[in-house]
Amino acid sequence: KVKDEAREALKAEKEARETLKELKKMSFAQATHHMAELCESIIENPQEALSANVHSLLYLATKRDDTQHAATLSLLAVFCDILPSYRIRLPTEQELSVKASKEVQRLRDYESTLLKTYQEYLRFLESQWKQHEDVACMLCLCQLLQKAYTFNFCNNLMEIIAQSMHLPSVSEACCNAMQTVLTEAAQGTL
Repeated sequence: KVKDEAREALKAEKEARETLKELKKMSFAQATHHMAELCESIIENPQEALSANVHSLLYLATKRDDTQHAATLSLLAVFCDILPSYRIRLPTEQELSVKASKEVQRLRDYESTLLKTYQEYLRFLESQWKQHEDVACMLCLCQLLQKAYTFNFCNNLMEIIAQSMHLPSVSEACCNAMQTVLTEAAQGTL
């Protein structure tokens, strides 16, 4: 079982490297078409396509060219679509030591991958905001807070956004995002 998982992980990593090589050679039109295919693949089957495809989109988002914002916004749309409206709790060591059914194990793997890739995306957005004052990245953070305030990393989002509320370029979006969360908290739905 461990060997199979290791083989699958190596296979996924190899596929991601090959995809990245292909992405480096693409024009903007080809890249945007490819981004759409990646997003569609994730949304159709997140358990199978999430990790490799998010990493490909993150690669495109880190390029300082015309694909950057398209990839950043594509990832926003994907995460807004696939994030559940509840917090994911990873299993404890004790829970992991108990044999689980294949279905439960698949769900655990998916939830772990979802948390990991979502956190990578949040870190990317935060670093782009802090290093380049990329307004699109802050707007993505605000949108994620409004959409996924009940999901993991909500406090991280609130902290980043609260630190930027005073900046004229993003103050309205930051205030609106915080207002949404605080209104939900006051109504007891948070």
